[in-house]
Amino acid sequence: MAKREHRDTTAAAKRAAQIADETVDAGRNTLVEIHRQGEQLDHIERGLDHMEEDVKEASSLVKFMRRWCCWQLCCCCLDPEHKKGRPSRQQRLKMRGVTSLDHREEVANKHMSAAAAVDRLIKRDDVAYNGDETGQRSELFQTAEAIRSERKATSIGFGKFPGMAESDRSELDSETLKQEGYLDSIGKAVESMKALGQEMSNELQVQDTQIERLPTRAVKVNDDLNRLNKTIAKI
Repeated sequence: MAKREHRDTTAAAKRAAQIADETVDAGRNTLVEIHRQGEQLDHIERGLDHMEEDVKEASSLVKFMRRWCCWQLCCCCLDPEHKKGRPSRQQRLKMRGVTSLDHREEVANKHMSAAAAVDRLIKRDDVAYNGDETGQRSELFQTAEAIRSERKATSIGFGKFPGMAESDRSELDSETLKQEGYLDSIGKAVESMKALGQEMSNELQVQDTQIERLPTRAVKVNDDLNRLNKTIAKI
């Protein structure tokens, strides 16, 4: 009877450990998707930067054309910034392409680094305990420790029965060791889930800020384009 209950407990602990591992995997996959969403938001914001630059350059050109001759085809007319020592538009576009490539690589590396840092995050002290690692681990493993204590007491109790065969006692000890391993696995999974949750929260806060300012920037670019179109229509 005792052996069957012990085996059932081991099986239950194994199932719990598997569920915990699956939950961690799901959390990691979710974090990857959140980071991909962050990359898309970064790409959109970068695109708005380029649009603002283009509108500014176009506005400068239109102002120049209104002041001088729109039919001249010389370099200085096509690029009103030429005489100011700035790179030509072709050079600026080329530099923009290089900068965009570097930016995409930087963004990808940033999110990859953030995902890789999750494993390191689980080793940091929880601020809720003011850096008290002992308190943190006590809170995380209190259930596991209680189960261990119960198992230890049960094992001591088993030793009091002289009629128990050594093979049965060895089997119970083996089941106890398995339970210890599963409990350790569950504890580590809990730490990983806490770290994943914290990283998700941090990333979503950054994205919330981006999402809030993107519509405002888009409206501004649209208004600038409308003003530019009206100016062009008057030429």
